[in-house]
Amino acid sequence: MSSLNIAVVGGSPDSRKAAASALAKKSHNEDVSFYHTVFSGKKVNVLEPSSYPEKPVSLAIALSGADFIVLLAEPSPQMGETLVLLSALGKSHGVLVGVHDVSAFMNEVGLHYDVFSTLDEAKTKILSFEAQRPKDAPPKAWLDHAFDVRGVGSVALGFMVQGTMHVHDKLPAKPGDVALEVRSIQQNDVDVEHAEAGDRFGIKYKGPAPDQLGRGTVLGDVPVFAEVEATVNVPKYWKELPGKQLHAVAGFQSVPCQVDKDLVPGTAVDCLIQFHKPVALRKDAVVLFDLNAKGLRVAGVAQDVG
Repeated sequence: MSSLNIAVVGGSPDSRKAAASALAKKSHNEDVSFYHTVFSGKKVNVLEPSSYPEKPVSLAIALSGADFIVLLAEPSPQMGETLVLLSALGKSHGVLVGVHDVSAFMNEVGLHYDVFSTLDEAKTKILSFEAQRPKDAPPKAWLDHAFDVRGVGSVALGFMVQGTMHVHDKLPAKPGDVALEVRSIQQNDVDVEHAEAGDRFGIKYKGPAPDQLGRGTVLGDVPVFAEVEATVNVPKYWKELPGKQLHAVAGFQSVPCQVDKDLVPGTAVDCLIQFHKPVALRKDAVVLFDLNAKGLRVAGVAQDVG
């Protein structure tokens, strides 16, 4: 059974919530909300950045796990920021839903989505998408929750980014110096023997306490960095230089950072990114935000880092 991970972005928080609810059933409601369903044998997971636009980090986290984008065509001050980040992350598979014409803005950032007036009209296009993922690669997973369940033990929820995780696997949990043993795996409340790239999973595990894991933990043999040299592509829409005290998002990891060079708008800057706490990276995109900026807050994106 294949998996499809969708991000619902654009529009108001209420509009995004309504669209996500029309596609799947809500399971978690935090700054990034998760929804799940099964459609024609396909496991469908929807991520919605509930705290955006107040917290732009939630937008990057939702997009990092997405194969397909549902962009709501509602004019807002944040539409430009959303389009800039979609383009910078190379999110080329998606649909534009709504009656407002934002084609000029889409063309400006090089995005070309099929346009539908309503979500109902777009559903077939959305749910028929088949994502291509590296299933033969070493296992790598991003965790978003970890907690204790009375009578069950320690449980963690997350997504397989690549490879396959099996029951009884022992996996490092980075960036900490711990490991866990997978005791059982569930998908949509059904016990399974493995989780493949793209799958949303819940695992019962033996090992570190849940408060040592949680969102941002990476399962797998992934190197950890205090700093990295990277090429940061800076959006051309800044009217002045972004600051050097920034915030980085890599997968589900979120951490303050700083860069050693000026991020000149419209250029690719080779710089040193110094994280305020260790980050686990292997060929990941790193989104940099200037959280103090007024207007656009996406300071740049570095691809294939680590």
